[in-house]
Amino acid sequence: MNASGVYQVRYSNDGIPQEKRPLLSQEFLGHKNIQNTDIYINLEQAIFDERNDGFHSATAKTVEEATQLMEIGFEYVCTFNYVMLFRKRK
Repeated sequence: MNASGVYQVRYSNDGIPQEKRPLLSQEFLGHKNIQNTDIYINLEQAIFDERNDGFHSATAKTVEEATQLMEIGFEYVCTFNYVMLFRKRK
């Protein structure tokens, strides 16, 4: 299952009563067991929930600084103007 399938499940259900969403998602994903669908629903909520979009950010110019950031849970994002950018969820 790819991320686009999860995305479609989330946004194709707008306007549908809450109690029917899991069953429609189950049908869309082709699952025979609702427990498998619950896994995807919970993953989708954890990953795409807008309340979880806050990040702490940090920068590093050396490998040593980058190592320290990664050891405390920061995730490498990219390098911009020779500075490594990191983020960690709030």
